[in-house]
Amino acid sequence: MTDVAARPDDVPAEPFHVEPSPDAVESIVIVDPPLTPALRDRLVDMWVRVTNAGGAVGFVPPIQAADVLPTAERSFARVASREDTLVCLAVPDGAQDDGLRVIAWLLLAESESHLRRHWRTVYRVQVDPDWQGGGLGRRLMAEAAKVARDKLGLEALTLMTRGGTGAEDFYLRCGYREVGRIPGAIRVHPGDDRDEVHFWYDLVPDEDADQQ
Repeated sequence: MTDVAARPDDVPAEPFHVEPSPDAVESIVIVDPPLTPALRDRLVDMWVRVTNAGGAVGFVPPIQAADVLPTAERSFARVASREDTLVCLAVPDGAQDDGLRVIAWLLLAESESHLRRHWRTVYRVQVDPDWQGGGLGRRLMAEAAKVARDKLGLEALTLMTRGGTGAEDFYLRCGYREVGRIPGAIRVHPGDDRDEVHFWYDLVPDEDADQQ
């Protein structure tokens, strides 16, 4: 790919060791929780609110739950079949049946190609708008990297994002590096085409680079 961006100075040399923001809200990491009706509703509701707050998670506001549901059900089916991995951050909440409230989540998608099983794609990254500003985004990305390396045995992660939203800077701060972009690939509205920006995150340190 082209248009490789230099990593900013504040990104650690070994991306896997990126730590969440020191002011991150205390939260619990949950991997592949049971997709109960309550959790499905919670994730769909968050997806709607994140989109309507301006988040770039596959839709353009304003939307309702009915707009998200078909896409969400396909994603949930892949999690249920163990093709994809659901990573959540939750906080204690006595009003919930399991005592926890999910406040951030993402998916790690497995490729259909056996030649690409050493890495996965990060997608549907979202933090509840009511909980944003407390470092949860970086915490979520850091915990997803740990799950990818330690639980799934992966070597790298990739993701794509919509240009012009500020997400590029966020992923650079999380240790990702831009490896290319497709100009105008995302049509938000007629006359408003955005770049699709591609990022890569190495989970295994480059031994050759370390020896230089």
